[in-house]
Amino acid sequence: MKKVLTRDESLALKGIAVFLMVFHHCFRSADKFARYTPVFSPLFTETQVVGLAQWAKICVALFAFVSGYGLMYGYRKLGEEKRREKISGWVKTHLISTLSGYWFVAVIAYILMAIVGKINFSKWGSNRLEKLVNVVLDCVGVSNLFGTKTLRGAWWYMGAAVVFIVLVPVLAYLIRKLGGTITLLLVFLFPRIAGIGFPGGTAAYSFLPVFVLGMLACEQSVFEQFHSWQIGMKPKVSNGIKFVLTLFLVVFGVWSYNKIPLKVFWEYHYAMVPFIVILFLEEYVFRISWVKRLFGFLGKYSLYIWLIHTFVRDYLGRYVWSVRYFWLVPVVILVISLGMGIILDIFRKYCGYNKLIGYLMKK
Repeated sequence: MKKVLTRDESLALKGIAVFLMVFHHCFRSADKFARYTPVFSPLFTETQVVGLAQWAKICVALFAFVSGYGLMYGYRKLGEEKRREKISGWVKTHLISTLSGYWFVAVIAYILMAIVGKINFSKWGSNRLEKLVNVVLDCVGVSNLFGTKTLRGAWWYMGAAVVFIVLVPVLAYLIRKLGGTITLLLVFLFPRIAGIGFPGGTAAYSFLPVFVLGMLACEQSVFEQFHSWQIGMKPKVSNGIKFVLTLFLVVFGVWSYNKIPLKVFWEYHYAMVPFIVILFLEEYVFRISWVKRLFGFLGKYSLYIWLIHTFVRDYLGRYVWSVRYFWLVPVVILVISLGMGIILDIFRKYCGYNKLIGYLMKK
């Protein structure tokens, strides 16, 4: 049986990632909800919810993995012949395609925030030129790469997305020449040999290992291998053991997430734990059709939810936190962000923006 990560499953992974992201940004530290009184009992304590929200940081890794898989899938279509001549066009097309949605939302956000007076531009630079450069870099999506100010802290990942796209030809070459294991080893060793250490939780390099894992999963048919893997017993018994083992590793990843020093072995948090979750979702959870459709729908609008949800959390906080129950807060934020995202997507289609982007991609 041919087992690959389909487009619907990729969208479902994005949907799960965006839900985890909203949860993470609501409860990753006590100061995020210090002004409110969310109800955690009787099933959970505040400490447990905060720990679970910190684990939900794997949302970034889920996005990176899907990107690695999808980009590698598209890159392979270039073929071996004349690949060098096609690389620049491929990179340009994917950069525009990836960034275009961000540009649309970022510019609108800046305009609206300026109109309602929610931006204090005095903090953006000492002169008009510096302020303008900071705003432009943020609207383009590369503020994180230049270390300049951004309207929303959660927008840092767009810079990582740019880095990943640009690195695909290099990483694909290394995988082809050295193999996946050596390539991963080089990615692992470089910051340690160079004395850089932990790049940080908002650095593209921190999520490069899981991005490479996504590329390898596509190149080496990892999902097909895992699906067909038998432990040497009767198929039903083997599949049952494989299910229990994978589920155990998922639960162990949640339990151990904050017990492994992040600054020493960040690949555990940002690559190994997320990869096990992805295997479990792909092999078992996505067999449930309504789950795949539900999260696939969220995944379709994940870009908008990602860019909008912190506005909803911060500026509608009095209303969204009034639902009190901790699990309901991120659901409310998610639903409001989804609704706003659908409206923006409709506006984007009918205002001519998509046609403009299509023209830029063809040039």
